[in-house]
This record gives sequence, C-alpha cells and structure tokens, in this order.
Amino acid sequence: MAQHALTVFALELDSFLPQHASRHLDRARAREFVSLFLSKLNARFPVVVIDEQLAEGGSLGFVQRIGPELDFDTRHQYIHVNATVSG
Repeated sequence: MAQHALTVFALELDSFLPQHASRHLDRARAREFVSLFLSKLNARFPVVVIDEQLAEGGSLGFVQRIGPELDFDTRHQYIHVNATVSG
C-alpha cells in the first residue's frame, strides 16, 4: 500500500516539475524509483536529530541532504525534528 501511494506521489510530483528537472516518469519507472528508495530506507534509515535550536523558529522540522541529489544515500540524509513537538 505504501509503495502504491509513493508511486502515485512520484508521478504527481514529476508532473509539476519544470521540464529540465522532470524525470519524465511513467508508472513502471516511478515504481522502480520508489522500490529503490524504500529498499535504501529499509537497509539504513536516515539519522534523526531532535533539534532544540528549532524551538524558537516555529518550524516542525526539515530534511537536510548532503551530496548529489540523484544519489540518494541515507548516510547523507538527516531528519531534524523540533524538540518541542517531539515529546
């Protein structure tokens, strides 16, 4: 079910991207990307940071990516969560 929802999301997102950024996905290709993404998440989930510095900014959190965007490496992905909403 999650894979189907993410595939639909990937297709929807791709349709809104500017021409130069679009991957021109069809359903089969979107499924491939989602499958690869989920397998990488299952192998090693990104680091989650409970961030006390976000408490004053009003942000719930953000994702920090380091490295090439096309090479989704979970070792270079960080999920920052506002400390005031995590407890």
